[in-house]
Amino acid sequence: MQLGECKYGRPVLDRGIQTSTSLEVAAKYALLSMDAAMRSNVTVGPPFDLLLYKKDSLEITRYRRVGAGDHDLKLIHSSWEQFLRRAVEQLPDIEFEPPDNAIRSMGSVPQVRSKVSSL
Repeated sequence: MQLGECKYGRPVLDRGIQTSTSLEVAAKYALLSMDAAMRSNVTVGPPFDLLLYKKDSLEITRYRRVGAGDHDLKLIHSSWEQFLRRAVEQLPDIEFEPPDNAIRSMGSVPQVRSKVSSL
């Protein structure tokens, strides 16, 4: 269970966890979920506790406090980023319509606005 902000880490859990997921793999998803939350929300960060127990047992079989410099968290973070980038690059290309077809189907030319700010 992830307390507090869950909107950033939850998609990782929703897409990956299945009823057949082992506790060991679920622990990896939990770390990925926390990593996603930390990456997207500066108010989320270590330390956090990771514990495992089987359904309806309430007997903790594994426990780990994950701190800011945790080796496994860093390894999972860097590996996940590399794997995700490779996976996205290997997805099928998106087929786009020619621009004139898109404009006709939308009814008008879309207006693109940009705002430039000086530092």
